[in-house]
Amino acid sequence: MLIQDQIHPLTVTDFDGTLLLQLPARLSNYEAPLFTQVCQQLLQKRPSSKQIVMDCSQTSFLDRYGLDALVTNINLARQQGVALTLRNVHPAMRVVLSITGLEEVSAIEAVN
Repeated sequence: MLIQDQIHPLTVTDFDGTLLLQLPARLSNYEAPLFTQVCQQLLQKRPSSKQIVMDCSQTSFLDRYGLDALVTNINLARQQGVALTLRNVHPAMRVVLSITGLEEVSAIEAVN
């Protein structure tokens, strides 16, 4: 499944109920609304999914809007009983997650 607006595609792949969401290179005020919208759609349209894995391998920039969107999506997933995992987190993004305490809130995987 490919979910996109005119400029920023977000690819979502379903692996037996585990959804893999490829995050964009930047998660800023421009990308954050689409990111939140896509997560809301996934949680509404796929209630049987128990895990969303966000591949952050291409995401090297995260501002406060992207961080807010990430927190919103983590909270939405928790409310639905869906585990949210961040995979391949870029070192710069990991620093932000560590400083804000999100590293403790969300599962983070390193997959090479």
